[in-house]
Amino acid sequence: MLAAAAGAFAAQSYQFESIGPVDPGIGVIAHGMNDQGDVVGNYGNAGGAQAFLWADGVLTPLGTLGGNDAIAWAVNNNRVVVGESLPTGASGSAAYAAFRWEDGVMAALPTLGGTWSVAYDINEDGVAAGLSYNPQQQEKAVLWTDAGIENIGVNSDNQRQRATGINNAGIVCGWEYTPFFGPNDAFVYDGNDWVIIGGFGQFENAEAKDLNDTGTAVGVSSFPGVGFQGTVWVPGEDKVGIGVLPGHEESELFAVNDDGVAVGRSYTFTPDFESRAVLFDGEQLVDLNDFVPDGFEGLLIEAQDINNAGQIAVVAQVNGIFQSFVMTPTAALVGDLDGNGVVDGADLGLLLAVWGSSGGDADLDGSGTVDGGDLGLLLSNWS
Repeated sequence: MLAAAAGAFAAQSYQFESIGPVDPGIGVIAHGMNDQGDVVGNYGNAGGAQAFLWADGVLTPLGTLGGNDAIAWAVNNNRVVVGESLPTGASGSAAYAAFRWEDGVMAALPTLGGTWSVAYDINEDGVAAGLSYNPQQQEKAVLWTDAGIENIGVNSDNQRQRATGINNAGIVCGWEYTPFFGPNDAFVYDGNDWVIIGGFGQFENAEAKDLNDTGTAVGVSSFPGVGFQGTVWVPGEDKVGIGVLPGHEESELFAVNDDGVAVGRSYTFTPDFESRAVLFDGEQLVDLNDFVPDGFEGLLIEAQDINNAGQIAVVAQVNGIFQSFVMTPTAALVGDLDGNGVVDGADLGLLLAVWGSSGGDADLDGSGTVDGGDLGLLLSNWS
């Protein structure tokens, strides 16, 4: 399915591909994606969640550690997957164990001695980041390397932490918190320095959820008088709030690629709850529902990941069931000013309406003026 959007992103269009197949009525939730467009996540219903890897159009169940539930959170370019699964005989949300899956084999990762662990991310060197309970059932940020598990939470002044992202330089992001209504503080850790990048106060919460290879982190933080907004932390710069879509109250970001393009969601609680998948390019917040193909019967509710090719893993709600898709950017059609996929009279009208003006979307040749050169380019792609 092909779709395009009007406005500032009119030149951008996406190919939509459904992640599956699974049986009708079974929900599919994407969580992570690598640069090849492989996607991991979980599918299932009330009977249990099953972790999957979707690669080359084929959905592969990853199995479990013996229990009836597993969730895959991330995959690297070597198709090594990490996540969490219930072990044999275990039950309850605090009984999941972190796993690593490679070449058809799922193995439990070592823990700090507590009952719960999760691996949320993995880099190209195979280093995974996540959390593990210690024997006192305190949540500690950890890394898993070939040498075993490393408790990086010892560098924090706070009791509990979780590591949610790791880049290819080994820099980690996440958040720390104090239980019983204490604040969440976003952090970045480079192996030497544990730096708080967001929070800083009892009522100023922040969580970093991903970071790219330039060190830019994204997540969510509170802004005085505004509430929670998706947040971008660029090293050496002030944090940036992405705002919200019209009619919404809050937003958050889940992932960022090396170009600094981030994805997440914008949502509102009133009058009814609504969540919409969004993209933030550093300047503007875009509703990804503007790109859905004609006839699409559903709502894109979250954008979970974006890779360095600009592909986006999104979750939609379709007829009450969660479905997931990969949105792949397609080449721009020069002259398609209204974003409907064809160059026609409507586009000609838009160009002529700004004839002689400076710049803008209709300045197709980038000369600085809308003139005959732009008209020629438009007519060369006439449908």
